[in-house]
Amino acid sequence: MTIAVSADPFDALVLDFYERTASQYDTWAGGIHARAATRLAELAAVQPHERAIDIGAGTGVATHLLSGDIEAGGCSIGVDFSLQTIAVAEAHRTPASPAQFLHMDARRLYFHDASFEVALLGQLLAYLSNPLAVLQETRRLLRPGGRVVISCQCRSLCTPAQALFFERLDRLALRIPRGPEHHSLLGEPWVITEMLQDAGFVDISTTQMVMGNRAPDATTWVDVMSQSGPWPDAVMRLLSPASRRTFEEKLDEGMQRLGERAYGFHGAFTFAVALRG
Repeated sequence: MTIAVSADPFDALVLDFYERTASQYDTWAGGIHARAATRLAELAAVQPHERAIDIGAGTGVATHLLSGDIEAGGCSIGVDFSLQTIAVAEAHRTPASPAQFLHMDARRLYFHDASFEVALLGQLLAYLSNPLAVLQETRRLLRPGGRVVISCQCRSLCTPAQALFFERLDRLALRIPRGPEHHSLLGEPWVITEMLQDAGFVDISTTQMVMGNRAPDATTWVDVMSQSGPWPDAVMRLLSPASRRTFEEKLDEGMQRLGERAYGFHGAFTFAVALRG
């Protein structure tokens, strides 16, 4: 199957980011992505007889933990736009994993209506130009009463140190594609709830998980934060070594004013579970 490459510059930036960071994605910042994916799979609670799809499966952590088993009448399928992340997912396969992986665009999923009982969307919505359309496409795939499980990073639970980092990046004023500004709200429980309602889901519940971390200095901090997403990664890669040193010096000055909160990091996630109405 051939996947058409999007002409949207931000889509290209997102794909490039995940292609290059796939091998380090699960261990980034003390493994918070892997822990969030594990929680996502726990909330999905897929049974062996259920058909489950992990949309935007990435490195496959959650997909490998699903229990949909062909021999019991179910399945566990992970789909992703990046061939590199699919390769990493296959490399991480354990003998117990029933997962299958397919190269596919979340906006155009080649499955019949009502094909699955469970759908997962882990940290995907914020990187889509039209997340509501993907939620509607997800609903199409689910059987009546089927459930969707979502995770999104919650920006409002970030630390002052994280806010300072992004403020400093903004000051650089580099013309690099960014997602819509309102996507920063996608991790808020009320926003996820409204979007799920708009897409035709009911019985919505949300929960949150926050994991803490701290870096010892500016260089380590920038290394971590530059891989927090496609935009910061692209900005930092454009800086010369001298410009990066200047950036780190200015950042450290601001961090010192934060006292004990300097270089503190939160991996904060909102999870939602809903049923197909």
